[in-house]
Amino acid sequence: MASSLQSLKQWVSQQLSDQGVTLQSLCPDASYRRYFRVKCAGQTYILADASAELSTVPVFIEIAAMLKQQGVIVPEIYASDIKRGYLLEADLGDTTLLSILDANNADSFYKKACEIILKIQAYPLDSHPTLPRYDSALLQREWTVFTTWFLEKYHGVTLADVAPMLTQCRQLFEDIFNEQPQVLVHRDFHSRNIMVLDDNEQLAVIDFQGAVQGPITYDAVSLLKGCYIAWPPEQVLEWALQLKENMFAQGTLPPVSDAQYLRWFELTGLQRHLKVLGQFCRQSLEDANDAYLPDMPRVLNYVLAICGRYPELKDLNQLLKGLL
Repeated sequence: MASSLQSLKQWVSQQLSDQGVTLQSLCPDASYRRYFRVKCAGQTYILADASAELSTVPVFIEIAAMLKQQGVIVPEIYASDIKRGYLLEADLGDTTLLSILDANNADSFYKKACEIILKIQAYPLDSHPTLPRYDSALLQREWTVFTTWFLEKYHGVTLADVAPMLTQCRQLFEDIFNEQPQVLVHRDFHSRNIMVLDDNEQLAVIDFQGAVQGPITYDAVSLLKGCYIAWPPEQVLEWALQLKENMFAQGTLPPVSDAQYLRWFELTGLQRHLKVLGQFCRQSLEDANDAYLPDMPRVLNYVLAICGRYPELKDLNQLLKGLL
């Protein structure tokens, strides 16, 4: 259960040794966390209330240290209460990358963001053997989000009627994930989770508590085929292949053909986009939050383009087209 505003304000006042703090609610994300801007003695901070997701707090702190070790800018954590799920963090401002992207600056900003991906991927996984893996169980949970919320609950599909096809598709994704080099994956690396700092020269990263060991193309496709903004396919291809070359130069990617890499990139992206369709529908049906529904056509366009490109996805493509 989310904490009361009174308990949040009391905790912040204790941390800052000032009873004159004010809390301003910020727009929620797709999780159950709440965020507030704290104003105190002319300074501002961010208060995260993860009392409804207590297990994410120590993970956030741990991943923040890992990313900072790699030279990635993350929010400084000034105080935390793991038992209650509170975090007092540095205020990185309101400027998300998404809010300022346009055709004139996209190439510059995406190159900066891809440099962050390279830093994240260079983290030595053997120094953190307990980091969760993007394993079969996690894939199954995400696949269930798609099949339950998008197919069954939102579109009324009887899952038993298409069970063999769905099982085949889910196995395809597991195979694709396992084929790829495994690296540290942010897992939600998109333009709403990248903050542009005041000088417009530096980018910071937020919302990384879901990080895992996973496939090397995951963060790349999360960024370049974002759910909230789309770019011409030829531009995405150029960015993706440049990042591939930089991964190889860094030593995180072995020699693979462009065709092999792009198969990984596209099918990994498809898995993510199907999961996101389920998440958008769950937000609408379970939480009465329709804020993400306007983004569904963009995500569906990604999905149908890839399904139409691979013969092994012919039946899924037919099913999805029949729902539109």
